[in-house]
Amino acid sequence: METGVLSVIGAVAGVAVAFGILRVLVAQAPAGLPRLDAVTIDLRVLGLAVFVALAAGVVFGLLPLWQALAIDPNESLRSGGGGRTAGGRGAARMRALLVVAETALAVVLVTGAGLLGRTLWAIQQVDPGFARAGVLKAEYQLPASRYPVDFRRFPDLSEQHAFTRAVLERARALPGVTSAAVAGNHPLDPGFTNSFRIVGRGDERFPEISIRRVTPGYFETVGLDIAAGRRLADGDTTTAPPVALINESARARLFGDRDPLGARIAFWGAERTIVGVTRDEHVQGVTQAAPIAVYVPLAQAPSTTGAGVLLLRTTMDPASLATAATGAVHAVDPQLAVFGVEPLVETFSRSIGEQRFAALLLSSFALMALALAAVGVYGVLSYAVARRTRELGIRMALGAAPSALRRSVIGEGLRLGAAGLAVGLLGAMAFGRALSSLLYSVEPTDPVTVAAVGVLLLVVALAASAIPARRATAVDPTEAMRTEG
Repeated sequence: METGVLSVIGAVAGVAVAFGILRVLVAQAPAGLPRLDAVTIDLRVLGLAVFVALAAGVVFGLLPLWQALAIDPNESLRSGGGGRTAGGRGAARMRALLVVAETALAVVLVTGAGLLGRTLWAIQQVDPGFARAGVLKAEYQLPASRYPVDFRRFPDLSEQHAFTRAVLERARALPGVTSAAVAGNHPLDPGFTNSFRIVGRGDERFPEISIRRVTPGYFETVGLDIAAGRRLADGDTTTAPPVALINESARARLFGDRDPLGARIAFWGAERTIVGVTRDEHVQGVTQAAPIAVYVPLAQAPSTTGAGVLLLRTTMDPASLATAATGAVHAVDPQLAVFGVEPLVETFSRSIGEQRFAALLLSSFALMALALAAVGVYGVLSYAVARRTRELGIRMALGAAPSALRRSVIGEGLRLGAAGLAVGLLGAMAFGRALSSLLYSVEPTDPVTVAAVGVLLLVVALAASAIPARRATAVDPTEAMRTEG
């Protein structure tokens, strides 16, 4: 009955906590998570969880009963009802085994959370190739009805070019804006790839290259440095000779030690002279290597789908320019839908949402497991001290130092913690390998994480042992010896 009542209370509290935690997790989940709106507390799963909780209460209530029935009544009476015989050594071993199992589970989960935390930190340190701070983006889609794509006069799509010029003129006049650009894709959008050839290299085959269509102000706006040659210029218009820049990955992959400046790259029916080399942008995600990429003037390669993005660099809070940026677009075309208006730092934050959510989810479980381990160690030691009250009183009456008793209790707690740590580290290694697809720049057996988890678990065991250890030395020898169990 006692364990049943505790199980019911625990199940009710657990259900309440589950509903609260679910709201927090859904609020923190990345937007791209499939069927996020369908995430709820499933009644079948809830019913199973409640059944397991109640069944655990019954099972763990019957185990002590079974152990008590195995006690010899005569021996128990002869011992005066003392605690050392009640429950026997088997019960003590069972309690210790449960604590070790709890601690081992906590080690596994805390190690996983630590690995994901280290991954998030490593991702934040990656140089994406552009300066995401201080930049606002606003995306739009030019409808073909008002901005027709006529391939007979490509790239002279005058309606698109007139729109781009007008929007940039208004955007640059906004308060706090230091530079503005229009591009086919923002720096965290992988865009599309296309086949190409290097003029004069025969039938040599190359992988497809990422096409980045930008206005000349793009490099200054997103903070993309030039490694060699020049940037795109205002003179690179529709009627000027076609030009292009390639990134450092393309230079290394396509030209090796040769100078690419002056070479020509051909795609979309035009041969474009390479006039510069840019640093790499991690357009496929900061955890992915930068692809080979080519940057071409938007005037010489306008969008055939109408997709575009306005980018503003500002000395103000980028979010404060959201309304003004939308207004600049609508001043040119009031019917145009503007979407994705947000600072680039928010776009970057969402791009690592999967890793962040996994870390949050695992950290939640890890904290609960850690709390259970601490409660388990504390409960076992408190119970052991309570049952050894008479023994401890006799030992102090015979001259045992309180510090020795404290060391004995704390040592028992640390032994339980160390045993759980040893078992848990074996499981943590396997769990780390299972998480390898979510890790970045961190090994599944990262020694820093393992060492930190080891220290943390031993500190938790030490803290959980402190109160029982203090209680052990607070025993009054006279009262303890008068106690008959």
